Amino acid sequence: MCTCGCTMVLYSCQCGTADQMTNNIDQMIDEGWSKAAILDAYVEKHGQAILAAPPKQGFNLSAWVIPFLALAGAAAVILVLLKRWSGNPARDQTTDESLEIDDDPYLSAVEEELQKIED
Repeated sequence: MCTCGCTMVLYSCQCGTADQMTNNIDQMIDEGWSKAAILDAYVEKHGQAILAAPPKQGFNLSAWVIPFLALAGAAAVILVLLKRWSGNPARDQTTDESLEIDDDPYLSAVEEELQKIED
């Protein structure tokens, strides 16, 4: 990240500070520094705020994991709510129809007559 206060990634910033930092990094590369050594040197000088993304280790790992856990939790809550709201209309209709059949006096009379004929 650029240290001028613009909160932009170093190679996107157009200020003089970004140009100095870029030239310094290019010089370190020409001297044979590895990427890890360059990053370590900048982190030692400016702190972890210099990094565009937190390292994937220790406490900073939570910055990588928590967003995905939050998305999974939100999806689970939405699924539960959708199931509750949608209900099961087919089951509700069957229950209502069976109640109507049991309460129909004509159907009971027909069933009684059928029983008499079978006996």
